[in-house]
Amino acid sequence: MDNKFDVTNLIRVKEIREYYRKNINLSIFEKEMLIVNSYNSLEVKKQLLKKFRSELNEKDKGNIDELISRYELLILIYKEPKQVFGDCKITYALTCMTSGISLDSNCSISEYFKTHILYKKYSDNIIDVIEIMNKFKSKYNHIYELKLNIIAYEENCSYEVFYLIGFIDGGYVPFKCFLDDKIENKRWKSVTQIFDDILLHIDLPFENGCKVKLQTPMMNEPFDGVLSRELDGNGCWYNFLYSSEYDCFSKKSFEEFIDVSYITFLGNYNFMVWDCLERA
Repeated sequence: MDNKFDVTNLIRVKEIREYYRKNINLSIFEKEMLIVNSYNSLEVKKQLLKKFRSELNEKDKGNIDELISRYELLILIYKEPKQVFGDCKITYALTCMTSGISLDSNCSISEYFKTHILYKKYSDNIIDVIEIMNKFKSKYNHIYELKLNIIAYEENCSYEVFYLIGFIDGGYVPFKCFLDDKIENKRWKSVTQIFDDILLHIDLPFENGCKVKLQTPMMNEPFDGVLSRELDGNGCWYNFLYSSEYDCFSKKSFEEFIDVSYITFLGNYNFMVWDCLERA
């Protein structure tokens, strides 16, 4: 039996997963980006990176070793910030938001990725924050997006770590993280490159004019649309999602669209296109 780690298992949409498994040979970097952007907790991503690392040659392990060490740091800050920042004042700022579609079913495409603040709470105790999360899960049934800022106050400066929280596998867990730029100057290298907005171009198995639906974890309802595929002068396909009324062959409409040509959505880097877009 072949027990080799198949990173394409992390792609949640079955048709896209099978398409990549059979037709696309992902590079080491692309596999790393798939793990980093998958909808899994930081802890699970760390374990996945370790498993992937065990199958690499020594010369290819340098970058992934740094990724793992950064995840370990970010997980430690989330669980025990004073072990990292020392005995200083720590404040937790929790923001609960919902997407535009849950407020207005007739909103435009651009509204699907816009968020509206439902609640914001400051606390000095992570236990209080977890209790608030659970109350909102009970009240709203589904939380579309949670942001948790951990702020460490020193004498003449403050440092901030920003986590995106998802309700994954039955509990609230951080799945993405961004560090304050000042932290880089204090102790660590920048992590912007691995957690932020790298534009990794992807391919999709859908034909031009295909009816598709978009559903992210923060959306109450899926968006039904049509995929328009365009070939550039270098032979590279670009994919754009329009509303279901758009005629991608005549292209007479100048309505809004969502660019789904990259691993994450332009303007919202929290979720992978591979996880959220499927044939209708």
